[in-house]
Amino acid sequence: MQAFSTNGTTGEAEQLESEDFMGKVDVYRFVVLVAFIVIIAYIPLFLSENTMNMFIREDRIYETLSPIYLAVASLMFGFAFYRARDRFQFKDHGLLKLSFLGLSAVFFVAAMEEISWGQRIFHFSTPNVVEEANAQHEFTFHNLRLFQGRDAVVPLDFDQLSAAFALTLGFLIPVAATFIRVLKAFLISWFPVLPVQFSPVFALNYIIQKLTVRSLPLYPELYHNTTRKIPAAIHEIREHNYDLLLMVAAIFFVILQLDKPDRTRDDLSRLETK
Repeated sequence: MQAFSTNGTTGEAEQLESEDFMGKVDVYRFVVLVAFIVIIAYIPLFLSENTMNMFIREDRIYETLSPIYLAVASLMFGFAFYRARDRFQFKDHGLLKLSFLGLSAVFFVAAMEEISWGQRIFHFSTPNVVEEANAQHEFTFHNLRLFQGRDAVVPLDFDQLSAAFALTLGFLIPVAATFIRVLKAFLISWFPVLPVQFSPVFALNYIIQKLTVRSLPLYPELYHNTTRKIPAAIHEIREHNYDLLLMVAAIFFVILQLDKPDRTRDDLSRLETK
């Protein structure tokens, strides 16, 4: 692909449309693949207790994959911050680059929280001060008694907060930016808008989770786990799927938005007002 010039010629417009079209074709193949993974991720709910535990128990398949997804997403936004330094003037796109850095930090902290900041890998003991203040006696922030337990000062459900964050970043913002041009022109200069092609899969995961939580208790013979309640098991799968989707969307954001030939400031302005 050739770099874009500042001349708004018909040939250039056709080239832009052609590149966008090819990018969408490639993206949609991955959208279908990821949607398939999201759907089959719920299958362990209907398998034997031992098989289900292999997927949803702590330190098992889903719990192991989630921090990897989050770490990759962190690296992607960190890479976006690095690439953006050379592509944009800081005074024009400073907030956008700070957003890259901020999201990279958020995903990094989330990944480290998932592995208790290395405690689950290196098996170091929880300091007494932290153990007494932590509802699960782990080296984590989100399990502090400040947020969890009967005596929580600021009761927060981090599972619900993470789900709301994923839906906002992966569904609400991309869809709103697609249909509201003014909002898109505003957001594109200061906050990364993830590829909207993946937004339906975020919604799909939300719908499957809600339907399963409501319908599975009506058919208890289909659920074979005696130690984990239905909502808790479903929420583990939901969280895994959102982490997967955020990683994939972050990767394609870098591929589609930043992994292109350099564009001039006029080109960026033209794309923002498109």
